[in-house]
This record gives sequence, C-alpha cells and structure tokens, in this order.
Amino acid sequence: MATRLFYVVTLLMLLAMMTSTELNNGRCEKITIPLCTGMKYNMTRMPNLVGIANQNDAAFQVYARNTPTFV
Repeated sequence: MATRLFYVVTLLMLLAMMTSTELNNGRCEKITIPLCTGMKYNMTRMPNLVGIANQNDAAFQVYARNTPTFV
C-alpha cells in the first residue's frame, strides 16, 4: 500500500513539474478554431498541455475526431 502511494505521489509531482514548465513556455492567443469560439473563454495557450504546438494542428485534431466516418 505504501509503495502504491509513493508511485502515485511521484507521478503527480512529475506531472505538476511538466505542466508548470509547459505553461511557462506557452504563449496566450485568441482562439481561432470555429468549433471552439462559442466557449465561455476566448484565449488559449500554445503549446497546450497535450503538446499540440499551434491552433492549426489543434483544429486538425478536433475535426478529425468529430468527422463521421461512413463505412
């Protein structure tokens, strides 16, 4: 049980360190993806927390996942 807790705490610490590093290196910009412009916020930070470098790449990911595939 203590070993599992150690791994969870270590993982959370590493995640917090990675997140703070990415946030410090990111730049704020106005959201330009049409599907995302109706949200309660209008700014985003790139690169984002999942490592997408710009909004064009993010738009590709959004539309690729939301496009129906016909078989």
